[in-house]
Amino acid sequence: MAPAHAAPLLSALLIGAAAADSPAGQANAARPTHALLDVDSFESLHLAAWRIEAPLRPPQVLLEPEYEWEADVHSEGTILIDPFDQLYKAYYVSAPETYPAGGQTWGRMLTIATSTDGENWTRPMLDLVPYGNASRTNILLKLGSPTAELSQISVFANATAPAGSLERYAMFLLGSQPPQSFLDSGLGVPASCAASAHTHCMYRFESSDGIDWRPGEAIDPARTHGSDGSFVYREPDGSLAAYIKASTASPPGGLAPYDIGAGGQRMMVMSRSANGSVWGRPY
Repeated sequence: MAPAHAAPLLSALLIGAAAADSPAGQANAARPTHALLDVDSFESLHLAAWRIEAPLRPPQVLLEPEYEWEADVHSEGTILIDPFDQLYKAYYVSAPETYPAGGQTWGRMLTIATSTDGENWTRPMLDLVPYGNASRTNILLKLGSPTAELSQISVFANATAPAGSLERYAMFLLGSQPPQSFLDSGLGVPASCAASAHTHCMYRFESSDGIDWRPGEAIDPARTHGSDGSFVYREPDGSLAAYIKASTASPPGGLAPYDIGAGGQRMMVMSRSANGSVWGRPY
């Protein structure tokens, strides 16, 4: 998978094992092959078409819950090949309970796993965020309230950035409350970001190593026109595109009265940005 692109963890991991042994990958042994493929893995798509076929081997589960802070190994994250150490890195969401009382998204946090081949994954035990009696975990970021959640993790690696530079890694994520690092930094957080548990603001981070993340900017949801869903992708020219789950009033008959979004109409929109701070009108 090209390192500049984010991908939902669950779907990428499920298709990855089958893709590694595909005839297309075996036929061109001169080119490096990876267990995770996307459109940027191919030099040309001229006269190409996509189709769904049965896998050459059964899909395998690559990450299962193992620790008390991950009853749910969720998706909503990024898998990339780090250009600096050539490791696969999965930035994904873990939750201590699958369906806790009061809300199935409560407690979701950012965790990390690494792999040399895209199939066998390990969780680095770090001393960044303790959990319960565990002083070392693979948790990179956790919000203060047990009911708060992080989601939609979009991570990028900049292969041209110098060693030690905070420009090496960038991350966007959604949070239902401000991360403590933003409150401590004095950067300022829009009032709307803490106004309601249903308001998810986008937070931008930067890092020199992809592990220790420094706060960059808290982005008011009005500037991204977002809700509780937004994945960010980096375009070849360096600009950014956010794919956002938006909603508007539903026309009569739009949704069943008992639907979770009764009275509303969900849609997918895209917004572009040159710098990750100012976002254009979505369409």
